[in-house]
Amino acid sequence: VASRYLLDEILEDVGAGHNVVSTVFIECGAMFKREGPEALRPVGETEFVNGIAAMAQAIGKDAQTRGPGAHVDWIAEQLRAGKLVVANGDYFAMAPHANNARIGDGGHYVAVVGIEDDGTFIVNDPADKNVHHVSPAALVRFIRSNANGGYQIAIG
Repeated sequence: VASRYLLDEILEDVGAGHNVVSTVFIECGAMFKREGPEALRPVGETEFVNGIAAMAQAIGKDAQTRGPGAHVDWIAEQLRAGKLVVANGDYFAMAPHANNARIGDGGHYVAVVGIEDDGTFIVNDPADKNVHHVSPAALVRFIRSNANGGYQIAIG
């Protein structure tokens, strides 16, 4: 699993030869605050997502966020509109790493690089160089695998 995944890595993944038209950022537990009330520690992740959006805006890109919750219809709309989509969920909630006993143990980022005519999402995973075809239900599971819901970011 990549130890760093910021705007540079997002742009590298989506420029890897696929016709990437959008990305979505989905909450996974990254950048939680280390101090303060337990219930407010996830705010650090929201701040991180907003920081990624600000970096995109600083280089002239449009960036929108959604969440909490699994907004796969919005993700599909963003992909069809030509935007870049990065998703962040739980490493153990999506094949090929699926392990029900470990869900909740690991945040993970993937690039959602396209959508098929049947609604299946095309996903590039930095931990597995194979391209995956993920059903909307599997993407929802990935998003919701984090106890705090999910946030998405589209850059275009």
